Amino acid sequence: MSDYGQRHRHGVTKHLVEGVGGFLVGSALVLLAKRLLGSRPAGRASGEHRKDPEAPPVVPAGHER
Repeated sequence: MSDYGQRHRHGVTKHLVEGVGGFLVGSALVLLAKRLLGSRPAGRASGEHRKDPEAPPVVPAGHER
């Protein structure tokens, strides 16, 4: 009977470690999906996110004419 308690504790630890590992893997998958799917602006087709040729040029700060 004393073996049951030891086995039970090992099982709890194992389940906790597996749960934390699953959480980490799930979080990594969510971040990967956001990076892959987030590169396209929402509501636009794949080729429509290019810069507008009619827009004025962007001048970095400190380089004004």
